[in-house]
Amino acid sequence: NNHLPATYPRTSPLKNIISVAATDRNDAIAYFSNYGLGTVHIGAPGVAITSLGITGDSAYSSMSGTSMATPHVAGAVAQLIAKFPSDTAGQIYNRLLACGDPIASLTQITLTGARLNLRNALANTTGRPFNDDFARARVIAATDFAIQSTLASAAAESSNISDGIANGPAVWYRVSVPVDGTVTLTTSGSSFDTLLGVYTGESIAALTAVATHDDASESDKTSRITFEATAGVNYYIAAAGKSGAEGYLRLAMTGPVANDDLANATNLTGIGVMGMRGHNRTATKEPGEANHAGNAGGKSVWAKFTP
Repeated sequence: NNHLPATYPRTSPLKNIISVAATDRNDAIAYFSNYGLGTVHIGAPGVAITSLGITGDSAYSSMSGTSMATPHVAGAVAQLIAKFPSDTAGQIYNRLLACGDPIASLTQITLTGARLNLRNALANTTGRPFNDDFARARVIAATDFAIQSTLASAAAESSNISDGIANGPAVWYRVSVPVDGTVTLTTSGSSFDTLLGVYTGESIAALTAVATHDDASESDKTSRITFEATAGVNYYIAAAGKSGAEGYLRLAMTGPVANDDLANATNLTGIGVMGMRGHNRTATKEPGEANHAGNAGGKSVWAKFTP
């Protein structure tokens, strides 16, 4: 996981980095591959790839690795630059990411949830972000994430809300929380003057604003929203640039933890090694909860299993 710990240069705040996961011929993510919801963008073939060998000038060998997957994407970028020589780096980035084939193995562990499709990318006529439209909002199952993307060439949509966000050039995400609780969103770390909005409603023409925000402070032109979320409700997040600004976007969210209480412990299943993914950033200590290993703690999450 490129988030844990942060892996460089992938997690560097640069809009010209594309990080690649390796997939096999069945579109499964390779067991050795890197991943990360906000830091790995797209998948490409990286298992049993025929490549030049080292035993002679005409030798070939079958090799696996993200080092095999990444050249597929580098070659695709070269093809896109050749076809669209006037594109900015952000537009090339968008053409590539907007046209991948969604595959199940990458759904919640890469930014796009897709595997490279060069044919589609070469046919792309807009250079807009993959989640530019409300109807294409990126669905995120996690309640704790940090996404790195770009707002380059985003287009405005008609909306019943005229706040410059819902009806402005924006990228969209959809989240829900497993339990009622506080959600905090921030664009801190972005390279431009951002606007941030949260809405409910299942149509761009029938939205209800939950919260919007412009500047975190007089000197900080990024945005921050905190609101009380209800379990099971779809919340749509729109990130936009003030007065048409665009650039490197970093969107982070922290939300309530489903297994904060003993009564809601995550049930671990399977044979052999078991585990769970999550966070304890917003976890609390329950009334009457004992110390753990003699430590008062304060941010415990719970899991259970039956041998």
